[in-house]
Amino acid sequence: MENNHSDNNLNTESNKFSYDTNTQNNLNKKYFYAKKYNRRIYPIYKMFSWDLLFYYSIIFLFLTTEKGLSASQVLLVDSFYPLFKGLANLPCLALTDKIGRRKSLIAGNLLVTISILVVILSVRLRHLILANFLCALGYSLKNLSESTLLHECIEPGKTANSQFSKINGQGSAYYYVFDAISTALTGFLYIYNAYLPLFLCMISSIIATMISYTFEDYSAPKEKTFKVSSANSSYNYLTELIASFKFIFNSKRLRALLVFTGLFSGLLQIRSSMSSSLLKDIGLPNQYFGIVFAILQIAACIASMRQNYYHKKYRNKLLSNFSLKYTLSMIILGIVVILNIPYIPTLILFFVFQIIQHTVKGPYYVLIQRYLNSFTTPEISTKIYTVSSILEAFVGSILAFLASMLLAKTTTAYATLIIGLSMFIIFLFVLDYMRPRFGLKPEEYDKKDIEYVSPNKLLESKKAD
Repeated sequence: MENNHSDNNLNTESNKFSYDTNTQNNLNKKYFYAKKYNRRIYPIYKMFSWDLLFYYSIIFLFLTTEKGLSASQVLLVDSFYPLFKGLANLPCLALTDKIGRRKSLIAGNLLVTISILVVILSVRLRHLILANFLCALGYSLKNLSESTLLHECIEPGKTANSQFSKINGQGSAYYYVFDAISTALTGFLYIYNAYLPLFLCMISSIIATMISYTFEDYSAPKEKTFKVSSANSSYNYLTELIASFKFIFNSKRLRALLVFTGLFSGLLQIRSSMSSSLLKDIGLPNQYFGIVFAILQIAACIASMRQNYYHKKYRNKLLSNFSLKYTLSMIILGIVVILNIPYIPTLILFFVFQIIQHTVKGPYYVLIQRYLNSFTTPEISTKIYTVSSILEAFVGSILAFLASMLLAKTTTAYATLIIGLSMFIIFLFVLDYMRPRFGLKPEEYDKKDIEYVSPNKLLESKKAD
């Protein structure tokens, strides 16, 4: 009887173990296919969501003509965006960690959609400032979540970084093609009806919101984002947050990379306004602006699709190549316009140097996310993006302010020359600082520079021991 009872217990335990194993296998398959699905739709999502479509080439005209704002009021409204974005990053980080990447994407895209509707309906200056606040909040949530979601949905392994760059680059290429088409059409649509481009912009944002809703829940229960639900968990979250930022600022590799990306991404933020102003000074008719920027976006698209080629070709010299090439093109372009050579040669040289800048811009945005993601885990990557975004907003605001001061006292050509020359000299010092700290082989880094250890997980492992 005792033997039979023992056998029954063994059978029960065996069946339970078999059931638990099958359940776990089914869950693993579910999360595997969820991640695979998310990787498949991510490029389509990015095509609609990366930046506003049907917007930038006409928004100045829309605000001055339809809403009756002066040029100085438009610049005042625009100056609030990087400020709001910089201030929103830390609250958005806490919210993203609490509700997860997918819900943050949905909320972010919804906020951007509402911000466009506020612009359409606005009748006062404060409404446009509110629109900038909502848009900054939305893009802060999106920027913290998009790349991290893709990073989490890629299976770990030696090719993880290459897969990330390939999928992200594909999405960037789709966006550039769509943006080139929309930019070429926007001027004609604006002439037909001034509100039509903005409604199309809002529809694109609604599509992005709908696609973000279709992302599958890819996190297994043990991988769920840490939730703030009690006094103890709030303390643990704060401990984790402080440890994360301490690691980021103490890591020589990340510190060097963040200084570079803050400066270079901040420089790219004033690119569009400076280019438009240069074209106006050269004397290009307004109706051709959209076509010019559409061609330049196609150049950025082609370069973005070849991001892996640039990574393999330049390796640890890629950021040096990109920053010096970009700033040198600004310097030479400024000199060309200052020399006041005939119209056609000036326009040709403008195209040449703008194409150089766009072939840097296209792959840079993909590759910099790859470098920020290297040697990271999902728990630390959102914090790195937060610091990066704050630095970009801070530098972008300073450069925009300096550019506006220069434009008030001199021509766009001289402003381009001064900014290009100043940034070229700054990058020489920054790249020299980066050389012994970034672009090394994994074994050449100190562990404290690339390995983040969560204090909460360390405490849990000690308790388990």
